[in-house]
Amino acid sequence: MIEKRKKGESVCESSMEATSSPPNLPSDLIMQILSWLPVKFLIRFTSVSKHWKSLILDPNFAKLHLQKSPKNTHHTHRTR
Repeated sequence: MIEKRKKGESVCESSMEATSSPPNLPSDLIMQILSWLPVKFLIRFTSVSKHWKSLILDPNFAKLHLQKSPKNTHHTHRTR
């Protein structure tokens, strides 16, 4: 079925209306994916949506992220 565009509306605007809502992914899947990302990206992603912000700021997410982070990334040890 071909939809008609409104007068003065571009093709992109017309197609965006049909796909403007993001796909619904389970929160636990989003948390698993985000948990692999560096913190600087997570800070940026808090502005994606209120839902993502609440997931990223959740204490359980912080624990999950810490479990997946490489060990000893904050300390450098020199051997002589």
